[in-house]
Amino acid sequence: MGLSVSSVRSKTDGDISKASTYALVPSIALRRHLMLTPKLGIAGGPYALYAFNKTNYPSEENTEFKQYNIGADLHIEYFLMQRFGVSARLFGVSYSKMRTDPTNYSGFKSSSFNAGLTNQLSLRFFYVFGKGFGK
Repeated sequence: MGLSVSSVRSKTDGDISKASTYALVPSIALRRHLMLTPKLGIAGGPYALYAFNKTNYPSEENTEFKQYNIGADLHIEYFLMQRFGVSARLFGVSYSKMRTDPTNYSGFKSSSFNAGLTNQLSLRFFYVFGKGFGK
């Protein structure tokens, strides 16, 4: 099981307006590891993700973005040390629901289902906790 939380704060100084953005992206994943060699293996399992982004414009209305994502994926892993490794995503299946809520405008809602092989490099560094690992 894993838990990840990301937080981003940024400010933009432009000719027209100054905007500030706040984003929060917590996710949780359950992984099953299958070792092919002592240093190489595959891992897969379900995950859930929630993304929230709020942008404040001084001269306009604020916007909020929310996304819910559930799915399963498969990674190939390489252990640099006994419990610390790096993995690359190979395959994924997911369902995503998004919503944008600007105050003055009509927002949008969308839902999507995705499945397929990864067409980009997505690396993850991880540490494995628990008894019995690496024996």
